[in-house]
Amino acid sequence: PHPMAQFDYARRNVLTTEADYCFNLRHLLACAVFRIKPSFWHNPEVKRNPDIQSFIKTLNLEINIDEKDFAQAKRVDSNTYQMRIEVRAKGETYKAVGSYLKGSWTPEELRNTDEELAEKFIHNVSKRVSEEKALKAVEMVFALEKLEGMAPLLAVLAQ
Repeated sequence: PHPMAQFDYARRNVLTTEADYCFNLRHLLACAVFRIKPSFWHNPEVKRNPDIQSFIKTLNLEINIDEKDFAQAKRVDSNTYQMRIEVRAKGETYKAVGSYLKGSWTPEELRNTDEELAEKFIHNVSKRVSEEKALKAVEMVFALEKLEGMAPLLAVLAQ
């Protein structure tokens, strides 16, 4: 992971407060394994989900940060966030290296598409705004130059 993961907020986080969930690597990994969309990772029903809580207890997580590897990659390309992961599960070992975060501005091929951004927005507001209103807001954002100010867009989201 990013070198920041070596600090106490990630290593010694034991889910004492509501805010701890944002930085608890076991919780975040469990949510990903259970294919929960990120905008729901911090919902109370997800935090209390017995399947997720049980899974978290089974994880043996070791964080090994190679700052030299991270720094060397940064020297080559300042936009990189070199990260390595190794997962051992069910007798198999999986390894991967990632140099860029999906959704970053660079490299261009990792930028989110308009469709991906729209889907993320709709999902993120789904707890507060109907899908119909979210779709209308997306339509308006992609046609901002045709709006006569921001009031119509804000009105759709505020209803």
